[in-house]
Amino acid sequence: MILLVLAYQLFLDFECRATDFIHLCGFLSSLVGRTITVLVASGLFLWAKGGWQGQRSDAPGYRPDPLVSGPDLGTFDVPSGQRDPKGRERYAVASLALHFAGVALLFAPLFSAVPIDDNVFFVTSVSAWLVGAFLAGLGALLWIASARSWFGWLARERWWPFVIVAAAAMAPDIVSLILPLWNWQVLTGATFAAAAQMVSILGLNVHADPARHVFGVDGFLVEVGQPCAGLEGIVLISGFILHYGVLFRRSLNLWRFFILLLPLGLVLSWLLNAVRIAALVVMGARVSPEIAVNGFHSHAGWMFFAMVSLGLIAVVHAVPGFQRNPAPRPAMPFRDDWLAACILPFSVFVLTGAIAPAFTIHPDQIFPARMLAVSAVLAVLSGNFWDRLISLDLAAMILGGVVAAGWVATQVDGTSDPDLTRSLSQSAVLWQVTWVLSRLVGGAVLVPVVEELFFRGYLQDRMDVGGRLGRVISVAGSSLLFAALHERWIVGFLAGVVFAMVKLRRDRVSDAILCHVVANSLIALWSARTLGWFDV
Repeated sequence: MILLVLAYQLFLDFECRATDFIHLCGFLSSLVGRTITVLVASGLFLWAKGGWQGQRSDAPGYRPDPLVSGPDLGTFDVPSGQRDPKGRERYAVASLALHFAGVALLFAPLFSAVPIDDNVFFVTSVSAWLVGAFLAGLGALLWIASARSWFGWLARERWWPFVIVAAAAMAPDIVSLILPLWNWQVLTGATFAAAAQMVSILGLNVHADPARHVFGVDGFLVEVGQPCAGLEGIVLISGFILHYGVLFRRSLNLWRFFILLLPLGLVLSWLLNAVRIAALVVMGARVSPEIAVNGFHSHAGWMFFAMVSLGLIAVVHAVPGFQRNPAPRPAMPFRDDWLAACILPFSVFVLTGAIAPAFTIHPDQIFPARMLAVSAVLAVLSGNFWDRLISLDLAAMILGGVVAAGWVATQVDGTSDPDLTRSLSQSAVLWQVTWVLSRLVGGAVLVPVVEELFFRGYLQDRMDVGGRLGRVISVAGSSLLFAALHERWIVGFLAGVVFAMVKLRRDRVSDAILCHVVANSLIALWSARTLGWFDV
């Protein structure tokens, strides 16, 4: 999903005003927020029910059986047709084929020849998205477990997962229905005053009209109306805390949980809403009104909701007083989890890239901050796996040179961003040096490590269902997703195939990392004469 959202943000310039289906387009725009609430709610439910009780291994070459992993799959029945190895392989291959057919449909509108301001484009795109989402979701579910297993699990849970997912998906609509009942002018005034004060603390000349709850800087004005008062966040956080308390009622000290944590969550939600409005004004006045309104304002609320939710969970598990029988906490057990080391650094890398347009008109300008975040996650998670990340293989180095040569040979002249170059030239010398160094070191070393851990260390192994056909699917599937992260799809896919084959040769993700590092380092040296971006 992250790759899909990022691809449409980067490669498709479309506004709901360009279509006659404004309400439907608005609903589709809200899917990011709805998905966040669904993930939070369903994740809490699975956690409360004992988690995802699949097989686990720290071996880098571990390939879990897609038919015996899943929610409480120790009690799941495997259909008789899939009990023999060949039947299980055919079932897994069919599920993956269904999933990737759906993924292809989800990305298909990006390649449409129809003008994006045409209603035909929107109708055909919506059709592709609906069918693609259904096929991709169905294929993924059937790959994780058989249909019989899913129905058995849902029956044992009395179909509550459906209720929870539906309620979470409709959370924005429920909030919209509730808000008109609460016309709290006091809260609106307090939010207005707090946001205006935050901006004035920065030393900016604030124009404020308390009677109309309007304030701004340098002609960029916002009105703090009822939707901006913070009630939406208060309702969402209240629902989250109630959901968490019900699911974990047997292990929580409910009196302390609701008396202490609920007010804390509400206050944090309101404060971050005021911060959001203040940041909106500063960004609109000093950076870009378009980014402030269409970027930051559209996504910041959901980002802060996720931050408060995760923060409250961290508080509950860090403070023994919230637990009925607090058990000794292990010291960061995820540091010994190979899968976490493969997935989380890439997640941070992609998420920071997705939210960067909300904070700057040139997202690449804050590349050093993204590399700092990725480095911190890698340092925490990969401390016990450095021996799996480092290797010396001549074949991998030679193939890395081949990838670099192919990338440079197909490079189109003049691909550097003149606006980014101009913006950096106006920055302080220290920031220019920091930016260039982070580009060179981050792009040549950190990015290859993060991408290879995810695409080859995790995805390729997960997609390998066994046999020659399974390996072909794993190489092609991981390379296709790798290509989706790059602007030059064909060359990116071929580079991904090379990295995947290097990994298969000795079943070492470190060889793929070395090949990728060599390729990016050579491309970095070639690109050093410009401020262009290399993104193999």
